[in-house]
Amino acid sequence: MLMAKTKIYIFGYGSLVDYLNTPDVRLAKLKGSRRKWNVCMDNSDEISGNSFCIQPVTKFRPPIFVTFLNILIEQDMGSTTNGLLIPVGSNLLEKLDIREWNYERIDVTERIQDPPASAKIYT
Repeated sequence: MLMAKTKIYIFGYGSLVDYLNTPDVRLAKLKGSRRKWNVCMDNSDEISGNSFCIQPVTKFRPPIFVTFLNILIEQDMGSTTNGLLIPVGSNLLEKLDIREWNYERIDVTERIQDPPASAKIYT
């Protein structure tokens, strides 16, 4: 008997969906979660590889704090967050860990409503 190969997905929302920009995505719902603006970055901090905000015309980098949208995993399974399942390989997963350094990657496979067969899903 052949075993199905596990396919790795990211449950994405917001700028991550735009960053990965692949046609091979599917709509998904993450049970027991909600969005919250609770991750913040100092725009004047010179962390290597960190993205920052600039004004498009002047290229001025304002000394502000930038807030990011996050997902909170809750005990109550009644709430859901909509997003996309985006297939990724292990190399891209490592690059995403570097890009998303201020987030924690967690396995949400069991919380995805109607997940694909043989899938491992992270957000």
